[in-house]
Parts: sequence; structure tokens; C-alpha cells
Amino acid sequence: MKVYVKSQQGGWLMPTHPAKARWMLRVGRAEVIQRTPFAIQLTYAATEHGQPVAIGIDDGGVVAGIAAVANGEEVYQEEIHLRTDIKSKMDTRRSYRRGRRHRKTRYRAPRFDNRHASRQAGRLPPSIRSKKEVIVRAVAQMPLPAPVLIRLEDAYFDMQAIENPDITEAEYQQGPLLYDKNFKSACKTRDKHRCRVCSSEDSLQVHHLVYRTNGGSDKLSNLMTLCRSCHDNHHQNGLALPRQKNVSFRSAAHVQQGKYYLQDRLATLAPVQTTFGYVTAHHRKRQGIDKTHANDAVVIAQVGVLPKSSLIKTICLGGRKRSLHEATPHRGRKQPNREQKRNGKNVVSLKGFNRLDTVRFQGQVSYLSGFNGTSMAFIRGEDGHYIATPGKRYKQVPLSKIQRLHHNQTHVRFLVKQPVTTSRPSSHASLADAR
Repeated sequence: MKVYVKSQQGGWLMPTHPAKARWMLRVGRAEVIQRTPFAIQLTYAATEHGQPVAIGIDDGGVVAGIAAVANGEEVYQEEIHLRTDIKSKMDTRRSYRRGRRHRKTRYRAPRFDNRHASRQAGRLPPSIRSKKEVIVRAVAQMPLPAPVLIRLEDAYFDMQAIENPDITEAEYQQGPLLYDKNFKSACKTRDKHRCRVCSSEDSLQVHHLVYRTNGGSDKLSNLMTLCRSCHDNHHQNGLALPRQKNVSFRSAAHVQQGKYYLQDRLATLAPVQTTFGYVTAHHRKRQGIDKTHANDAVVIAQVGVLPKSSLIKTICLGGRKRSLHEATPHRGRKQPNREQKRNGKNVVSLKGFNRLDTVRFQGQVSYLSGFNGTSMAFIRGEDGHYIATPGKRYKQVPLSKIQRLHHNQTHVRFLVKQPVTTSRPSSHASLADAR
């Protein structure tokens, strides 16, 4: 992977070869300013001439891909793992505030519908808006000269046609709850008021295949009619249930709902062009490129360019907590911790380490996710799993065995390898087949 270069005046230049970057660092003509992606800044005045850079973006509900192409070569590739916890955190914040207002201001009249932002035209939910702002920020902070063109995939999903390819015009207005008063009644009607396991008709209950706490919905495809005995047996003993097709369109809905906001925000950085997913799939299959968001972004940026074997993986995480007290007690207490000072609350730094720092442990680059006690910490790898000391059952790692690399604020980045062209190029692919 090439090294990114910033001029002495602060403008980004075209990336250079790692060998030249090492020479410039050795003779003192540059200094390191960034680790991932690795970047240097010149210590002498130089012209800021750049080459035309085209950026391709493959938007997604959970993962988004960004790539930059210049002179027929991929010069930047990033895979962004977006946050999916914003709604749950806002729900928690709302419940805490409601309880606090009930305790502290119980004599005041409720004023819950006086927010001007909720009535603005074109308003996006905070969870979706956050995802789009992350993409805009990644494009604006890309270590390359200002782009001359941004290509974006225009997502369009007909959810009802995906579920029912034979749907007609009138059926678009007739949902699955047309003749039922609620989703439970519709589920029992679909299953003919019988248990799907034992065909019993007594004490029927509606079971969620994917629990609501795990992101499941009340769609009929996520519901199944069970009797009380089978329902309890499934939860207590793991009774196997019949297989049922259950497709979630949550990510597709997030992409489709925020696409115009993303286009308007990107238009402030450079001219924006849109393409379609079937066109991207057609060219990707013809070149024999694996299906990933980052590889799709390269194809969107310029047809005929092959992605490199390494990319930047960005994991978006929440910033520091700003609460003044812990609403949920920890360590088995029934009351908040107001007396014991040994374990500090919301510890963001300990012995020179900060939360979300990029560190090295046992030769593996990871990030620090939290502290425990006065000398232990939790670290996670780029896959999100905890990294523990070999031979130990607990997850904590001594700070004395961790090497700090650099500090992060709200996201962490890793340089990872990826397969590029493991599939054979297709010479017979057509636009119709790619649909």
C-alpha cells in the first residue's frame, strides 16, 4: 500500500512509494503524522499539483465501501463498519430522562411534544443521519487531493416485490394485516390457528424467531404460532422449530431512506453522479472481482480498475460517556456506587492509556475497549472479539504487557488484507443477468 503525503502548507498530495517515503524520513525531508493509513508531511515547500481523483461509494446499512481512483489505478480503499447502537442508546437516554423528570419535576405539566426538530421537513432519524454523516466525513478527510467527481450507487428496493414477485398494483395497498386487527391475529390466521410443531389448537402463543431484543421485528416472516407447551420447551430446552424464510429489509430501508440526504451532502464536496446496482454487479462479474462493499466502490469509481489486496477497515464506535452518574449500578449493587472509589466511573484514561487507543499485544494490533481495576484492560481485535492472555480464562490483560501505538477519538482503523479476484471472470455476463 502506498504512503500518503501532505505538503508543508497542509494540502494533500498524491501518494508515493513506501521506499521513497522511507528515504524522505531518513534524510529528514518528511515526518510521520498518521499511522493508519500511514501518512507523512513534507518539511520543505513543494508545489501542490495533483491528479484527477474519482471517488466511488457503495452505501450500506451496516457496512459501506469507499474507494478512490486516479490514472486508472486504485489509490485508496476503505471499508466502514457503521454504528448500529444509536437507537438503543437513545431509547435508554429517553427512559433515564423520563424517570428523572418524574422524580424531580413531578408537579410540572408534561411537555413531550414540543421539539421543533421532529417537525422539520426532510428530517432523518438520528440513526440514519449518523450513518450518512460518517460517509461524508470519510470522503472529506480522505488523504488525497480534492476529488473532481464522486460516483454514488443509487439504491432502489421494492420490498413488497422482493417478497412477492407476482404482486399487482392493488395489492401494494393491501398489506398482510388487511383482514386482521393486529400481527398476532394475522400470524394465527396464516398458521390456521394450530401449533407449527405439534398441531395443537389450545393455548396458542406467537413466537418471534429473532427476538425483539436482538433486533427482530413484528413481520409475519419473523413470527410463528406455537402452543404454550412447545413455546416453553423451546425456550427452556431448545426445542427445534420448523424452518421458515425470514428476510430483513432494515439495511435496505436505511440506505433508501437516506440516499437523497447523502447525495445533497456529497454535492457540497464535488460533482455527484449516480449509477445502479445491476450495472456495478455486471462489471464486477466480468472482471471476476469478489463481492464486497469496498470492491464495489472501486468498480463504481471507474470500470476496469482492479482493487488492491489491502484496505483500511474503519470501525465506528461511540465517543466518551458524558453522564454525571451511573443510572444502572454495577458490581452487583442495588444502589449506585457513591462511596467506593477504587473503581472509578467512566474511566477514559489509566496509566497513560486511553479508551479506544490502538495498541499491540502479543504481536497483534488491536484497540483498547475499557479498563478494569487499576492495572487491567480489555482489548479487542479488528473482528471485534476480545483478545486475552494465552492460557488464561479471563479477558483482562495487564497494562504492563500492552504497547500503545496511537490515540483514537470515535473510531479505530486497521490495515487488513482481502481476497480480490478469486472467481473467474465472466465473459458472458449481461446487464439482464446482473439484475
